Order: sequence, then C-alpha cells, then structure tokens
Amino acid sequence: RDYNLGDMSNEMQYNWSTWNLYNNVTYSHEFSKVRESSSRIGVSATDYYVSLGHTYKKVLADLPNSIPANDMDFSFRYTFNEKIKFNGGLTYNIDESSSKQWRFGGSYNRDCWSMAASIRQDITPRPTGFTTDNTFFVQFNFIPFGSIGTGSVNQ
Repeated sequence: RDYNLGDMSNEMQYNWSTWNLYNNVTYSHEFSKVRESSSRIGVSATDYYVSLGHTYKKVLADLPNSIPANDMDFSFRYTFNEKIKFNGGLTYNIDESSSKQWRFGGSYNRDCWSMAASIRQDITPRPTGFTTDNTFFVQFNFIPFGSIGTGSVNQ
C-alpha cells in the first residue's frame, strides 16, 4: 500500500546577543522515528566564532542507500588582525568513537588581493583499519578581477 503522510520537518534558529542556537529535525510518520536531526550552538564576536554541533541521520527502509550519521562537530574562526584569519574544525563519529575529519586553514588579505590555504584530512573506517584522504587547498583572489585556486588536491 502507498503511504499517505510525508515526513514532517521543522527548522529553527534563535539569535540572542552573540549566541545562536540552530535545530533542524525531520520525523518520519511512516516509521514513527526521527529520520535526521541537526543541532548547533555557537557564539561569535568581532574577532572569533566558535560552534559545537551534533548531526544524526538514521537509515530507514524507504531510503536504504542513505548514509547514517551520529557526529559531533567543533568549528572555529579567529581573526588575528585585519589581514590574517584562521579557521578549523573537527568532526567526531560517536558510533565509531573516532575522528572522522579535521581541517585547519588561514587567509591573508591585502587591499587588492587575498590568499587562502587550508588542509583537511578525512578518516574513513574500514574492516581492517582505516584510510585517510588528505586535501590541500590554495586560492588567490585578485580584487575585483577574479580568483584562481586548486579546488582540491588529494594526496
């Protein structure tokens, strides 16, 4: 039989002073389960931003090829001065009790040009251990003409 009710989703964000709270949840009436949920809390100021989030995704019978998730995410941005900024983060898989991804980068800005570089490592668990994919990214911006960058360079 065909099921008549679709999933119900609710997305909301509250901003209060320097704090923000975000939540997005999707509930499946057919399976009476939460299909996915994403929550994040963050604080920002002129020279920094820090956030902590959780992502949950359950594989249900109607979408068997979807990828499950139960991850914690930490992200940050720090402005050293007008010209230099740093950013990074870590994603931790709760079910596997292991790091899933880390990233770190920075940027340098001048009046008519800027440059950004970052490195990222994706960690994938395997039956015999794990594999890592390293990515290095560089981008040059020539204001107001355009940009040139590597996209991503896998090692």
